[in-house]
Amino acid sequence: MLMIALAALPLAPQTAQAQASISAEDLARFKLRVSDGKRLFEMGKYRASIEQFEAARDIYDHSRLLFNIAQSYKAMNACAQARAMFDRYLAVPDIDPKMRQHATSLREELADSCVEEGTLQVHCTPKNATLTLTQLTPDGAREAAQPASCPLDSKLRVGRYELRAQAPGFVPSAQQIEVRRDETQSLRLTLEAEPRLLDPELEEVLIYSTIGVGAATVVAGFISDYTAVSRLDELHQAQRAQDARAVAELRDQADTASTRSAILYGVGGVILAGGVTWKIIQMSANSEGDTRAHARQTGADSAKAGAQFSVDIGLNNISTRLDW
Repeated sequence: MLMIALAALPLAPQTAQAQASISAEDLARFKLRVSDGKRLFEMGKYRASIEQFEAARDIYDHSRLLFNIAQSYKAMNACAQARAMFDRYLAVPDIDPKMRQHATSLREELADSCVEEGTLQVHCTPKNATLTLTQLTPDGAREAAQPASCPLDSKLRVGRYELRAQAPGFVPSAQQIEVRRDETQSLRLTLEAEPRLLDPELEEVLIYSTIGVGAATVVAGFISDYTAVSRLDELHQAQRAQDARAVAELRDQADTASTRSAILYGVGGVILAGGVTWKIIQMSANSEGDTRAHARQTGADSAKAGAQFSVDIGLNNISTRLDW
């Protein structure tokens, strides 16, 4: 329709009247501007075509140029400007009825087909941050949230948005942004790390110290248990010699050693389980996404004493078992 409109320009009565009121030089400039506007439109350079049509209007304000300018605005999704130009064109009283009907149809299409867009680019620190975009309507209502990942480079409808960013171990942030037509906004979001009670290096030392103390305590229980078992030969000799006093003393020592071993196994196991769980929680907090620690079992067996200790470690629970 743009081509038809342009082809009809020289034949329109308004142009015939213009030829009588403007010089041949101005008429040639007018035709050149219109021709350049048509060529730029076909090349997809809509803003430049509008400039040529407006320059042609400065020479002679032909109503059909309003239609061409409206078409250019429509092609570049400048919805408000396109509607305004179509309204100006339809307000002209003596335009061709078919062109009026066609312009009215195009004006009505703008409500459904014309979407004004802008570009939003977001870069995040840390890079694994997740984004949520919620468009805000003029009356303050919130439309459905749109999840996105960082970095983001996307075209969005013109309007106001709430942009939220979050990442494990960091304080979430939220801000409102304005997406403007044909503009590119570049944002760089830096999330603040969540406050921690302990310095990371000190926490690392404490974790491994706890694991070391727990392991050492379990080993001490094993040594105590082994020492008690190693005196079984003395007990057997005292029984054969029917030395009741020696037998009683050795039995007391064995009971004391067994009790001490049980305490060392239990305390050491709990300390060891706590250190390992602490480490698992630390690794989970620093990892990307949800990290789940599977159960690991550590045991210390003493076949001679008949003692067996086991620790089951999960992300959210610790269980210990001591069998004799």
